[in-house]
Amino acid sequence: SRLAIALGFAAAAHCSEVRGSLRGAAPGKDQDPFLWLEDTGSARVSQWVRQQNDRNFAALGGVDPAETPIYREVLESLESPEKIPSVEVHGEMLYNVWRDGEHVRGLWRRTTWEGYASNDTQWETVMDLDALSEADGTPWVWKGCTSLDRGTGAHPELCLMSLSRGGGDAVIVREFNITSKAFVEAPQGFVLPLAKTDVSYEDEDTLLVGSDFGPGSMTTSGYARVIRRWRRGTPVADAEVVFEVEEGDLVAGAWRDYNRRGFVYDWRAAHTGFFERIYQVRIVEPAASSSVEYRTLPLPRKCSVYAFADQLLVQLKEDFDQTVGPTLPSGAVVTAPMAALLKEG
Repeated sequence: SRLAIALGFAAAAHCSEVRGSLRGAAPGKDQDPFLWLEDTGSARVSQWVRQQNDRNFAALGGVDPAETPIYREVLESLESPEKIPSVEVHGEMLYNVWRDGEHVRGLWRRTTWEGYASNDTQWETVMDLDALSEADGTPWVWKGCTSLDRGTGAHPELCLMSLSRGGGDAVIVREFNITSKAFVEAPQGFVLPLAKTDVSYEDEDTLLVGSDFGPGSMTTSGYARVIRRWRRGTPVADAEVVFEVEEGDLVAGAWRDYNRRGFVYDWRAAHTGFFERIYQVRIVEPAASSSVEYRTLPLPRKCSVYAFADQLLVQLKEDFDQTVGPTLPSGAVVTAPMAALLKEG
């Protein structure tokens, strides 16, 4: 969109002006005179973006990017009905957010595996984001959906829909019934106000929530520092704190993983940086292997972890100098039995 292009061009000017205004000043988060730019929906921000557009277009020779051939070619590709729809799996159905010239904000729709593989895929609309935006008088931008997926053969009925106003990091979260195609209203439904929120189901009536709960609940990066366990029908302010990270960390995370072959895991992660994480995990099911206490995985901080049935898979993003055994190189994918690893840890 024109606004996206404007913000892209404006970024360089913003950084330059901020550096100039802070040159010689002591560092401090309260000294940024451009914090007001975070309110992307305000008239003042829109006016500032237009001014930066004019300034940058002039520097580019007075050419409006929207009038260039490459802009039209890219827009045509983005709106082409022939583009391959990317999908997410919820239960036994495949879901996609489709955007084109007619559906600018998108249609959240679904189909079957067989339908997706066919040459004539039939899609069922679950949510029309353009219609919702018009009804609410708010320019909603899709930020994803989290369902309680118990694995093969299960069909989740409820999901947590995240929507942002205009595309910012902050979202509202509303519980949505994907069978009836309707929101589940509070107090029985889970609803969270606009904030930088991360949320997932622990079970049908319990959420794990990281959000802005007031002083001390956010990191200095502006993301959730505290994770709460929130029971259905109760005030979120009364939800118990189950995990927290240091104020200087990036963000806290927690989720339940209903995995394959009857295995269920509870995960926690302290994101100490953009690429660094400390993982904790416990086995919930099967009962014979379950553990009450979380164990910290003895892994380098730069890695990604996955569970597959009873196995832990690790994608290394730095060399791993094991206490016993050879050094494993960055880029390697390694595996170990989860129960044995936690017992040794």
